[in-house]
Amino acid sequence: MILLLNGSLRKSKSNSNHFLNLLKTQLKDSYESVQLYQRKDLNVMKDLLQKADACVIGMPVYVDGVPAQVMEFMEQMYLRYQGQFAQLPVYVITNLGFYESEQGNVLLEIVKNWCSKMGFFYGGGLAIGAGEMLGTLKKVPLDQGPNNN
Repeated sequence: MILLLNGSLRKSKSNSNHFLNLLKTQLKDSYESVQLYQRKDLNVMKDLLQKADACVIGMPVYVDGVPAQVMEFMEQMYLRYQGQFAQLPVYVITNLGFYESEQGNVLLEIVKNWCSKMGFFYGGGLAIGAGEMLGTLKKVPLDQGPNNN
């Protein structure tokens, strides 16, 4: 099972959710989606992470970093469960309004550090520049127009 975490406060209307939904169309494994815009029972999250074969966190860049609710989730998981996960692969899909995707590098480094402290395997991340524009292309198929690559 692939665990998909949406870390956007815009919930299902967010570009982060849009990019996670695009990923869902390509997954061959089962998946479970969790919205991180509200506090979750950490024991439930621990169980989900322990059952998962991989985790993908989708979130926007806020002030060159991780959104507050995602940071709180990461801090609480670290304080309670540090080292209790056996190299679970964690991936990141982040998006930002800037055209230059390198603005997301700080966020990716934050998640990489968290993975190291938690005992996860950081599998890498995808920083998507111009996320607001790409999020408006929801009705364009993945293999056509600006979504071709």
